[in-house]
This record gives sequence, C-alpha cells and structure tokens, in this order.
Amino acid sequence: MGRTASATTTLSGYIKEGEAGGYFFAPYWRTSQGWIEAHYGKRKHGHYFWYYSGKGSTGVQINTPVMNSDGTMKGKWYWANCKC
Repeated sequence: MGRTASATTTLSGYIKEGEAGGYFFAPYWRTSQGWIEAHYGKRKHGHYFWYYSGKGSTGVQINTPVMNSDGTMKGKWYWANCKC
C-alpha cells in the first residue's frame, strides 16, 4: 500500500510581457539493476528457482524515488519562461 505526504513551498518568478512561465519539479530517482529470483512451490520445467533475466545479469532495472525524511520526494524546482 502506498504512502501519501504533503509539503508546502512558496516560490516566486518573473514573467515578461508576451511570455508564459511556470515552475517545474524534477524528482530525483535511484536506479537499481540486477535480476529477479523467483521461487516456485512446484517444479516448473524441472526447476524450483528461476532467474529473470538470467542469474548474474543486469537485465531488470527498477527506478525508485528518493525521499526526504519527512516523506516528501527529493528533487529540484526550476523556473522556465517561453515566448507566447
């Protein structure tokens, strides 16, 4: 089951006439890679243990958000302007 957290931040930016702008949040992610070891209660094609995508491989990749101690996501806020 997931966890929910809320945070409040006050930011200010400057928008010139004829432009649009806004803040964007770029979260930090931790990337892990390796393989998955599956244990079956009954033999599957002669084996109890299967390795996806192969034992010792780096074929499975998982991205996990980096969290602050208060439960909010760690990342960077940045401002961007563009001409309308």
